[in-house]
Amino acid sequence: MTESFADDLKQRYEACRLRGRANYCAAYLFLILAVSSSAVATLSVAAEIWPKAVNAVLAALPGAMYLIGRQFRFEERAEWWFEKFYVIEGLYRGIVREKRDDAEISKELTTQSKVLAERWPGFGQAPSQ
Repeated sequence: MTESFADDLKQRYEACRLRGRANYCAAYLFLILAVSSSAVATLSVAAEIWPKAVNAVLAALPGAMYLIGRQFRFEERAEWWFEKFYVIEGLYRGIVREKRDDAEISKELTTQSKVLAERWPGFGQAPSQ
């Protein structure tokens, strides 16, 4: 059984919102982990709580968390997914509320998808030319 184009758009924008939230949460999770591990490592060294090997691992965690966040670009991806969410949600409202033609909305979705795909924040940044 085929679903309507409006239902397809609704599923798409809900998926975009979910991915946007996941990337947003990931960005702040890695930031919190970096700051927390730095604080724990500092206190551990000052109070001589754990052995040197544990302190070394704790001291390395902030750098690793920073590199993961920078490489995967969670904040930029969250922004991208939310932008796509707003585009598709607007097209969905165009069908449902404004009674626009499915073919017109489909063409606009294709155009917007191409524009957004060109701006997808990949892994790391390419060297400037």
